[in-house]
This record gives sequence, C-alpha cells and structure tokens, in this order.
Amino acid sequence: MSSPGEKGDLPSAEASPPAGAPDVGHFVIVARAKAEWEQTVDAIDDPIALQEGTRIRRGNRALANAGEISVRDLPGRTCHALVAGRSTPCLGCPLAEGAPVGREQSFEIRTETGRSFSVSLFPLVGTKDGWVVRHRDVTVEREAVARAREQERLAAVGRLAAGAAHEINNPLSFVIANVASLGRDLERIGVVVQTLERALAQLGRGEREGALALLARFQGAPQLRALSALAGDGPQRVAEALEGSQRVAGIVRALRRLADERTGEAAPVDLADCLDRAADRLRAEVAEKDLGPLVHDRVALPVRGHAQALDEALYHLLHNAWRFGPQGAPLRVGGGISDGKAVLRIEDVGQGMPPEVLTRAFEPFFTTCPPGNGLGLGLTIAYGVVRQHGGEIRIESEPGKGTVVEIRLPVRSEPREDLGVGDGTLAQAG
Repeated sequence: MSSPGEKGDLPSAEASPPAGAPDVGHFVIVARAKAEWEQTVDAIDDPIALQEGTRIRRGNRALANAGEISVRDLPGRTCHALVAGRSTPCLGCPLAEGAPVGREQSFEIRTETGRSFSVSLFPLVGTKDGWVVRHRDVTVEREAVARAREQERLAAVGRLAAGAAHEINNPLSFVIANVASLGRDLERIGVVVQTLERALAQLGRGEREGALALLARFQGAPQLRALSALAGDGPQRVAEALEGSQRVAGIVRALRRLADERTGEAAPVDLADCLDRAADRLRAEVAEKDLGPLVHDRVALPVRGHAQALDEALYHLLHNAWRFGPQGAPLRVGGGISDGKAVLRIEDVGQGMPPEVLTRAFEPFFTTCPPGNGLGLGLTIAYGVVRQHGGEIRIESEPGKGTVVEIRLPVRSEPREDLGVGDGTLAQAG
C-alpha cells in the first residue's frame, strides 16, 4: 500500500557497495517487492486499509479516491469519515464496539449519500487491534435486488387482487341476483297493496260491487304470483343474500389480517402461550367430537413480536392441520431451541399434499376445499406473520403421509437461565 515518501528511484542491486557499507541488494529486493505489492493493491477497485480500530494506518488508492484525498493523507483518518461521510462510527460497526480479535467478520453500511458497502474485516496477525478492512460497493446490487423485490411485490399484489376479485364476485353475484329479484317482487306487491287499499276504501263507502270488480282484475295477475313467490321462496332468497354478504365480509376481514403489518413495538412473547390460545380458539369453533387431541410437549419458546398476530398465525396452522386430517385424529406439536431459533413443528396424519399443491400452499386464495368451504388465505396469513417477525416457515408433505409445518423465529435475547428451556435440542412431541 502507498504511504508518504515511499515511491521514487530505487538503487541498483548490481552496484558494488563501498568498503565497510552494508550490502544494499537485500534492501533493494525488499523495496521492489514492497512497491510491486503496493501497485497490486492500488489496482484493486475496492477500498482496502490497514486499521487500528476505526483509524487508518495505510490504505490503497481506491480508499483515497473514496475520500477525495491523497494517498499520503490517509494515515490517521477514520474509515467512517472517508467512506460513509460520518463524523461518528457507523451504527453497529464492530470496530467501534471492539470486535473480537482473531475473528473474520462481515457487515453492511449505508452512507449518507445512499450508497451501500459490504465491509469485510480480517484480523491482522501479530497485533491487538489491527485489521485489514475491505469495503465493496454493493449499491448497484442492492438497487437491483430492491427493484426485483418491488416487481415481485407488485406481481403478488396483482395476483392477490385477481384472487380477491374472483372470490368476492361469486358470492356478490348471489347477493345482486337475489336482491334484484326481491326488488321486482316487492314492486309488484306494492301494486297489490295499493289495489287492496282502494278496494277497502270502496267497501267502506258501501261500494261492494266496485270493490269486487277491482279485486277480480288481479286474479292470475303477475302481482299476485309475485306475492305467492315471495311467501314461498322469499326467505330462502334472503338467506342466500345474507350468506353471500357474510362471505364477502369474511374475505375483507381476512384481507385486512393479511395486510396487518403490526408496526407497533414488539414485546416479549412465548410461542407456547400463543399455541395454547390458538388451540383454545379452535376448540371453541369445532365440535368436540370432530377435534382430536393436541399432543404437545410444552417447551418455552421465547421470542419478540406481536402476540395477537402470532396467535392468528398458529390458529390458521392448527385449523389447516385439523381440516385435512381424519375426524378425531391427533395433532402433534414439537418445539425447542435450535441454532438460536425458536422452532415449532405442527404435524398431522392427514392425506398430505402432492408436489403441485405443495408449491402453491402459501398462494393467496389457493385452496383444495370445495367451493364455499374455505378462502385459501389461512396459510398465506401465517406465512406473512412469520416473515414479518423475521422468521421462516416451511412445509414437508407427501400424499398419504401427512404434513409437517415448521416455523423458526429468532430467540429473544435473554440469559439462557431465564428462558426455561431444556438442553437446546429440538424436542419432538409424543
């Protein structure tokens, strides 16, 4: 790496040294190797520096260019000032917090100008706080990823809108058709009511013949048939319209839950408690004879999040496992801590899913249930909640072998003795 006063003409190794003077050949070779190494490092486009903590000892030309200064002015500067344009260390920088000696690390920073850098730290052997620090500009990559995510989000919104339109259109068609039919019948019945009022008025005046003649004109008229139809199937048409309206309302509620990102502050939550509440809700909604036992080896699973959202996610997972399993079959739940994650597994002994269904399991409005028996949003909601909490969810399933759903969420940062867990292995239920 370049530094002040280190470049210039080098002495020839072939010149004979004066009597009694040290042999300069060795020094010439070292100087040439040093110059070649500096030129090599200067040829690298990424900023590279030798540092003590955040303070730069030496750096390459790319680092000097990043700070718009000379290579000679690099020593003594700080990396956060040159690269990020900050007067204080970057948030979360391990160099500012005393990074562990002898351990390679990587992290990412974003500068005041909106550029992103991937920072790699390599411990400098033989020093207490020495590091080789490399900054790689990943702005273009991050922007490309952001664009891809936005395109994926827009595509997902499009699919969700299309699915919602389809699901709402079907029950809404029943509502519109039945309400329109009832409206026509009520209009005809209104004519009948007006005629009856006129006939009664004539009877009140003693005009019996006129009243009978007025009523006789309605024998077999559409107005009377409408009255008869309303008395016959009117309640059924009202019930169908009400059912369609309730289904539309259910879809809207599900979409609101799907869009609920819970932007409030997260709190300590135990997934085991969430599971208990979800199971209680399922028991309250399903007949006892249809719901089998929940086999659960209860283990504390401490995370940070929104309890109501996690309750909702686990309810949908339990409901899905119950719906596709044999009547009264047990649901098995296992949990534990593994690799810093709170792990929860829900296993059913149902029919399982073929690959073409498994690949679409989290797709909004996708369902294998008969029409009217499911919205196809339960797994989608669960997926969204788990992802919003920084976790992962996956499904293992084969036809005839049941299904296992596993979720992994970051463990809440607390001392191990406060967690109330066992030996840290994943405990299987049953």
